[in-house]
Amino acid sequence: MKVAMFLSLVSNMTTAPFELLKVRAQLLQEGRSLHGFGLDRGVPTVRMIYEIVDSGHGIRGLWAG
Repeated sequence: MKVAMFLSLVSNMTTAPFELLKVRAQLLQEGRSLHGFGLDRGVPTVRMIYEIVDSGHGIRGLWAG
């Protein structure tokens, strides 16, 4: 039981930043076809990371959601 809880914690801590970036990318793509932007352009992942870190939360912002 304790091992499963520990593995679940490790799994959630490692995947949380990737989930945050995925959701932000999806939200930034929403409505682009209505405004004439191409959907194939995408949003730079590095730019999203810098925006999260520079928002005042620091590197912990990647886990804050």
